[in-house]
Amino acid sequence: MAEIGRRFAGEDVTVVEGDFTKEIPFEGQFDIIFDRGAMTCNTSADIRAGIMLAEKKLKPGGYYFGVDWLSTKHYAYTEGSQEYNVVDDYTRKFRTGCFSGMGNIHFSDEAYIRDLFCDFELKQLYEKVSIWEIPEKRCEAGFNFAAKYGQENK
Repeated sequence: MAEIGRRFAGEDVTVVEGDFTKEIPFEGQFDIIFDRGAMTCNTSADIRAGIMLAEKKLKPGGYYFGVDWLSTKHYAYTEGSQEYNVVDDYTRKFRTGCFSGMGNIHFSDEAYIRDLFCDFELKQLYEKVSIWEIPEKRCEAGFNFAAKYGQENK
């Protein structure tokens, strides 16, 4: 975050870092919220609450950018080769594998993202799917999206 602040020094830009699953201690509203998979380290209920808070903090016409939201097509969600606890329909807490010890890991599908952002206009929704062939066949998948918020969307 400090690097972003330095890159825009002298511009009329304020960069802040915050946790959208809790009340945000910043005055005013934001033009952009950029989330690189951070929201997906929460339960479904916490993510829904975070999106509602984002709605309060975004200016009309502001954007929420979601990057690297894990897809339900990801092998960690679809395969039983890893041990995990089910937290809710979309959230797992892994005991083994690539996500072990990382807390809540949330996976989404298109319908779930559309439902979460029903008060936004999805301007772009892109699901990237990569198939690994070596050393073992597996699928890694995630979403990137841009959602515009505004009173006209309500």
